[in-house]
Amino acid sequence: MFGYAVLMGDIRVTGADGKTFDGVRKVAGISNSIAGGFAGNIYQGLSILEHLTAMTKLPDQQAWKSEFLIENLPTEMRRVFEGTKEKAGGENARVEIMLVGVDPVKNVPQDTPWPLPYCYIFRSPYFSPEKVEIGKVDSIGSGSSIDAYVEELENLSNPRQAGQLMQLEVGNPGGFGQVLSHIIGGVAGRQTATDVSPHLITCVIKRNDMTQYDNNRSQATIANNWEELLQLAGEQGFSSDEAKAFIA
Repeated sequence: MFGYAVLMGDIRVTGADGKTFDGVRKVAGISNSIAGGFAGNIYQGLSILEHLTAMTKLPDQQAWKSEFLIENLPTEMRRVFEGTKEKAGGENARVEIMLVGVDPVKNVPQDTPWPLPYCYIFRSPYFSPEKVEIGKVDSIGSGSSIDAYVEELENLSNPRQAGQLMQLEVGNPGGFGQVLSHIIGGVAGRQTATDVSPHLITCVIKRNDMTQYDNNRSQATIANNWEELLQLAGEQGFSSDEAKAFIA
């Protein structure tokens, strides 16, 4: 929408015993004009995003065509998933990946200067790509089962609501993404569900550019990788084996 894509995620960690704490980044840039996020097993989600980041690295001002990514990345996701499954809980392990990006050459509509954004969801164990239509707001993970989130996402996907939000782009490119973070963060802050945090990190992806916003609602220390999360888990009283069962 509006020539860019928006990806956001909270930072809540849930242990096998139901104990929760805030402390892991679930969304991040993985390549030029592409960002990824995960839900489900945190060990596997971080492993998959780390692998995708390494294999899609490009020089500045270059970007992958979405068709190439959708054709090739599911195989890589399955390989990492199978390689980490035993440590993450065996057959009970699951993970979902969401990739958003902006095509390096295509615009939409074709006679406008707006780059073509795209979004796909991949779910274990097969990671078949599920396309999210342009203009629709979708989700993975715990928020997908909370009525208030679902209702708000449906409202934000409504063409009339989208048309009103379009006014936020006038003189303020990326304004829609900033307001989206504020709206979803507000919904999270009003929930009693313990597995979703109101602390959100938002990535706004444009052609050859990405901006990140952190609403910093919990002021928690945030782990950006598995090693940092293990350290936080130890401070919360979890062993490294228990940490591998963490879910997002």
